[in-house]
Amino acid sequence: MSLCRPPTRRAFAPLAAAALAVLLVAVPGRAEGSADGRADELTELLKKGPMARVDTDKNGRFDAVLSVVDVDAPAEDLWRALTAFDSYRCFMPRISSVGVRRGDDGGILVDWAIDTPLVATKYTNTVTVNDGTMTMTARTIVGDMVGSHYEWRVVKLSSSTCRMFHGAWPRSYAAIVSTLDDDQQTLTIGVSVGSVFSTTRALKARAEQLARNRPMQPTATIRAP
Repeated sequence: MSLCRPPTRRAFAPLAAAALAVLLVAVPGRAEGSADGRADELTELLKKGPMARVDTDKNGRFDAVLSVVDVDAPAEDLWRALTAFDSYRCFMPRISSVGVRRGDDGGILVDWAIDTPLVATKYTNTVTVNDGTMTMTARTIVGDMVGSHYEWRVVKLSSSTCRMFHGAWPRSYAAIVSTLDDDQQTLTIGVSVGSVFSTTRALKARAEQLARNRPMQPTATIRAP
């Protein structure tokens, strides 16, 4: 069975899915080795799927979307799915192309082209990956979403389950979004939440697919030449 299938185009695409990022929030009260490895207050809430919170700035304007999801797969599988940027077209909706290269400073650069309605989405993210802590950050430096940044964090709950925190601080939406939006930023918030949910759900599904298909052909993690 191939683990790389073109994703359905029905799901709302991530507007800045790039190197998807970390919500730096501790997992309180976790006791690894407890009944099911999910001994914290989020467990019951997350049984039905990911949750998201919208944050505002001091002026009450939209600032960020923060999400959390439990994944029925080892943390290593989720981390592999998250950092294998070259494989995103296999499971993330509406990604037209993705390229990974090294910048002049040796850092990781990921170029994205995403086929989304209303918003033109071509941009480049600079990405920082920490394999030891399973955290990743991305910042948009070129293109339609300049000034945006993203964070991800993967937490091991047990040998077969993990939790992912994801934060998105999108900026510089295309002019058409700003033109159509209202004073309550209904369109901006809706697009942002939809993007984060699509990204979170796609990564959860990918990691669980990888876990179900062991043993399997290795998926190359191409970060940069």
